[in-house]
Amino acid sequence: MISQKEKNKLIEFIYSREKLEGGFSFAKTTPQTLEDTYYALRLLKELKVAYSNKKTLSYIKNFNFKKNVSLKQLYQLVYLYDMFEFSEQKHDVKIHIVSRSFNGKTISEIYYMSMIKNILNMEIILSQEVVNFLSYMSLKKLKDISECEKYLALANRFRIPFRKQDFLLWIKDAQNPDGCFGFFPKTTSFLENTYYALRALEELHSTPHDIKNCKRFIHSCLTNTGGFGRQATTVPSLQYSYYAILSLKIIDKM
Repeated sequence: MISQKEKNKLIEFIYSREKLEGGFSFAKTTPQTLEDTYYALRLLKELKVAYSNKKTLSYIKNFNFKKNVSLKQLYQLVYLYDMFEFSEQKHDVKIHIVSRSFNGKTISEIYYMSMIKNILNMEIILSQEVVNFLSYMSLKKLKDISECEKYLALANRFRIPFRKQDFLLWIKDAQNPDGCFGFFPKTTSFLENTYYALRALEELHSTPHDIKNCKRFIHSCLTNTGGFGRQATTVPSLQYSYYAILSLKIIDKM
């Protein structure tokens, strides 16, 4: 995946974004965020680094998930609750979900709610309206390759029929000559698109047209600081470092 030297440098980069008061941030001068904390801790877990900073654990425990939190953020928080075995906080989220009406109107909402309920061991039942929404989904209605990956994950999980070959060709055609993927065919290459494309191809039990060049592009996003950027000459971040490491992990399995 990456060399031991690169791994050590990446770990240094991750800890350079840790705040004295707990949590992780995008840059040394910015406040901690749930998203950056999630990506940092997911990275450390992937790199098999044990983590136990009490201030960060307190930041996670005391995060107010009832105030202006998207379903994506709630999923990230629940993942961290599960990672550190915060059973009381997981129970609080369960009560919150049961007490509120979440009518998924987008693929993203349906996807993250199903992921949250899966972690919390809650029954997942799709309404007929949601089943119809997913059943009549087509490539033309999808915004980008990220939404495509989420749709395929839902379709496979809930056995929603879809035109596999159409999706497969569309995703593969989104790979550019540089090895990376665009938001959809004939668009600019970015690391996040490669991550979602590889996950989508996993759902379809397939591989990219050019797996060697894909891996080369990911490695080209590695910076001197140890983190990965969105492209070869961009600022590194915890989020894009996460996309890079998970992408390389998928490629290794392929």
